[in-house]
Amino acid sequence: LASVFFRVHPPTRSISTATAVRRAARFQCILRCFSILMTEGLQVWSVAVPGFRKTRFVRISQEIPPRHGVLPEDAEWAIALDGNVRKRKNGPSMIGTPLEITLIALQTFQVAFLWIHDWIPLGRLNDVAAVRRADSWQRLTIVTLVQSTPFTVGLIFSAKYFGNAYPHWLVMWLWISYALLFFGQLQAWWVPYLFKADPERALRYRQMFGNTHSFLPERNGIVPNTAHILLHLATAATLLVLFVSGL
Repeated sequence: LASVFFRVHPPTRSISTATAVRRAARFQCILRCFSILMTEGLQVWSVAVPGFRKTRFVRISQEIPPRHGVLPEDAEWAIALDGNVRKRKNGPSMIGTPLEITLIALQTFQVAFLWIHDWIPLGRLNDVAAVRRADSWQRLTIVTLVQSTPFTVGLIFSAKYFGNAYPHWLVMWLWISYALLFFGQLQAWWVPYLFKADPERALRYRQMFGNTHSFLPERNGIVPNTAHILLHLATAATLLVLFVSGL
């Protein structure tokens, strides 16, 4: 085949016979390696997965880790040609994977916190009356919807794909939403608490959270309360689980 190639497509400039032979040998070696890769390492087939259109898949040996999804080491899996890892039909699932269970639990806690912490009294963990004195009912409703909806969507679809590899869009949704949440938490609480004083924010926080439980010392007029510290730790843990799981 290499010889035919060089006869059909001769070089544009004259070269020595030895150079032509070396080029043909290199080309032949590349073809041989490609042939071995295709016949021994990969097998292409079509498979119908519930919820997906019929897709061409590439079967890859178990030594190659998946790009997306947390799968047990002995699982059979496939990488679609669009880059997503999906479970084969009738193949093993991820149900019971500790990291996946942890991810769902962390999301559930944060979604519940975001929906109820300004509305339902939780003892000394929040002060609903003080929050409503600081903000109007309309503003609280808008803030709750805006800050809670993206994470609720992530939780719903994480539960839907529980036991299966997550689609790429869900992986990106989780990474972006929780990274933005964590960045906002740092800006709203920890930067003014540790580094840069913000008197207006400190006054607002004292009005809203001054009667809630806290254990850290006051600094720059701010004391992060226990409920928000738990939320921040859960957000950081979510990002850690996403990173460790390889999502």
